[in-house]
Amino acid sequence: MSRRVSSSLPSPPRPLLTPDNVHLGASFIASPSDLAEMLQFAGDKGIKPWIQKYPMDKVNQAVVDMHAGKARYRYVLVNEQNGAKL
Repeated sequence: MSRRVSSSLPSPPRPLLTPDNVHLGASFIASPSDLAEMLQFAGDKGIKPWIQKYPMDKVNQAVVDMHAGKARYRYVLVNEQNGAKL
């Protein structure tokens, strides 16, 4: 599934991109087809992420807990005001 990506691609000149607020991004994790395959596998096998959810109004507490080393998993802020569920 992994492929080696060459880092010898030329960079576009920055002045050509900045006037129009253009942003180029890439992922060195995997190709889009590999990502789709991994997500399909996770869905088929019922693999879930290890996360701790915090409501948006507790963001300050989440930051304090993270700095105190209490984070066991990735913190996810949930916007309950827009219909998301904890």
